[in-house]
Amino acid sequence: MPSYQLSQTVDRAEWIARHPRMSRSRVDACVAELLKTLGKQVVVSDRDELLAFSYDATGERHWPDVAVIPETLQQVRTAVAIAHHHGMPIVGRGASTNLSGGTTPLVGGMMVSFARMNRILEVNYEERWVRVQPGVVNADLSAVLQRQGFFYPPDPGSHRVSTIGGNIAENSGGPHCVKYGVTTHHTLALQVVLSDGSLLRMPRVGDTSGGIDITTLLVGSEGTLGLITEAVLAIHPLPIAARTALVSFPDVESAMQSVCALVQARVRPAALELMDKESVRVGEEFVHAGYPLDVGAVLLIELDGSEREISEAMQAVRGVCEKQGAMSLQVAATAEEADNLWRGRRAQYGAAARLAPHLWVQDVTVPRPRLVDMLHRVLEISEQLDLHILTVAHAGDGNLHPDIPYDPRDKDLVARIKAADRAILTTCVQLGGSITGEHGVGIDKAEYLPLMYSPWELEVMNEIKSVFDPDGLLNPLKALWPPGPLPTLPAPKAWPDRFDGVEQLQEALLWNAKNSHPLNIRGRGRRSTPADVAADTVITTNFKQVYDLDLDNLSVEVGAGVTAGDLARLLRSHQVDVPGLEPFMEETVGGLVAVNAPYWRHGGGNGWRDFVLALEWVDARGRVLRFGRKTMKNVAGYDMAKLMVGSRGTLGVITRVTL
Repeated sequence: MPSYQLSQTVDRAEWIARHPRMSRSRVDACVAELLKTLGKQVVVSDRDELLAFSYDATGERHWPDVAVIPETLQQVRTAVAIAHHHGMPIVGRGASTNLSGGTTPLVGGMMVSFARMNRILEVNYEERWVRVQPGVVNADLSAVLQRQGFFYPPDPGSHRVSTIGGNIAENSGGPHCVKYGVTTHHTLALQVVLSDGSLLRMPRVGDTSGGIDITTLLVGSEGTLGLITEAVLAIHPLPIAARTALVSFPDVESAMQSVCALVQARVRPAALELMDKESVRVGEEFVHAGYPLDVGAVLLIELDGSEREISEAMQAVRGVCEKQGAMSLQVAATAEEADNLWRGRRAQYGAAARLAPHLWVQDVTVPRPRLVDMLHRVLEISEQLDLHILTVAHAGDGNLHPDIPYDPRDKDLVARIKAADRAILTTCVQLGGSITGEHGVGIDKAEYLPLMYSPWELEVMNEIKSVFDPDGLLNPLKALWPPGPLPTLPAPKAWPDRFDGVEQLQEALLWNAKNSHPLNIRGRGRRSTPADVAADTVITTNFKQVYDLDLDNLSVEVGAGVTAGDLARLLRSHQVDVPGLEPFMEETVGGLVAVNAPYWRHGGGNGWRDFVLALEWVDARGRVLRFGRKTMKNVAGYDMAKLMVGSRGTLGVITRVTL
């Protein structure tokens, strides 16, 4: 995936200035109608009381004009409809643990707090799902499920206070996502209120019989497309057993070499966390978890499964880490000891926050083998700019969190932090990563989206926003950035004879659009849809190249025309596998993804969307679009790549697939 030069068309101050706050008279009229319709028990209008809704975990402060705290779906719809009528911005809010400014009302408006919509509505242990309201706290849900031997895997660092609605809005991850995936992998269905107060109930994820999988698009959209009022989530049986180990290393390099070696040794930990020397020191001063201080880095490793599986995996961990120069390996003997080791990792944010009035927290994800390079560059940046940076990482999935304690009154320090911010995000993209892993874009990173996306790609995401929210009322100025000058598309000359490259396909689609011809898109194999007799043209993609096979990262990128059988045989020759690919299959990989084809082996889950990391396609306007990265946490903006899964050619012609 390419990286782009940062070509801002506006700066943040100008971007905010384009969206002035409402006049006092319009605000008063809207607030009066809210109070008349919903009452003071739901509506908060006193400025002193609105202070509680003016900030999130970033420390920025922006007052809303009014807040509502609904208890029912109807109250949400009524409040949103009133705000829409008056043209008032609408910002949804969970626990506001957001670290990218996603819930700060930058231009005022109405804050919708879901604190009172906190009920677990239904649990189906047999079919393994739970239906909840958005205000349910992540840890509270886990506590209820554990009593029946189940759990909900996504566990962000803020899980004790963050809510499910906020987790979905941010596509939250956490330590256990290395094995179990992030929020999008566990979100089955959503109920959403749109900006005009209308209700949208979406079908279960993976069920494309009703059309495009919109649920996937809503996950991680940061409240810019709709307000989540109900969610159906996948749950899992608790593992039979779990064991936690703390491994000490003389330096970060040997710790990360161990991570790659564990992948090669087929060890699949439930969690794989890294802390550098400074993070260990600061954490120990705070919680006294018993971490050794004479280290360069530590890995916190959790294994789960049967006792036999854990024993074999722990033996492999010991062998791999010792071979890479581990100084010590401490295995928790009891659940209390394991909790204490985890306390040392989960307390990192609080430990760092003690060092200064504010804490700047970054969140970048790179392919796992590039995490050492990313760490080294962060250290270089800290030295060049004379900054005190602590680093922790979800090492198993390449997600790095550099933290900088600072005093916002020190203007020179703030300027150096902003310079570090730009340098870290630029490096991340150059290494093939995403500028956010689990904290969202919010306002904090919106201006850096041009690093990851071309103007066409930014344009498409803004078009999605305008479809859901044509008046731009939902969480304005968040998660997106204006595209700037758009490249000129080539003038179509004629219909190409062959489609061996993206350029020919682009020309064909431009020609087709100019001549208004219906178009039928096909792959190859038994699952192909018969040609529509009303269509004038049929495209068969012929992209058969293997672009990248990264065994250390467990990812592969291929042309959409590669057959499933060819790819299955290639992967098995390296002793790796992708469910859904069999050596005897003639279907193309792009075709399987486009129809979200079911597969009999390793059934369950949500089909191909669980394995697609990135896609490239050409849309009907001839725009070449690339979304996703070869990392699990790869979405900044909207999850456009997974939107294509099951789209059956209605959104464009897939040319590349990363699994």
